[in-house]
Amino acid sequence: MEERWRDLKIGDKVRIKSWPLEMVRENLHADSQEFLDWLIATQSVLTITEIDEWGLPFGYIERWVNGGEQSEWWGLNHSELEIVSD
Repeated sequence: MEERWRDLKIGDKVRIKSWPLEMVRENLHADSQEFLDWLIATQSVLTITEIDEWGLPFGYIERWVNGGEQSEWWGLNHSELEIVSD
């Protein structure tokens, strides 16, 4: 399995190309499923804003949901990531 996420740094931008092979949809909360579906369908870009003490990078994005702006973070320790250049 590809572990491109291990090389991510603060400020990097990534896109999730498709559902990660190692992720079981039914194991995720419905809101998480919807968010991941949205990220993939819109090909939106997450910006790495944090790397936790275990080395897990978190991507951040703001989006409009039900007429209001919503901040979202997603842990990125899975496959199907594409690094986006500026």
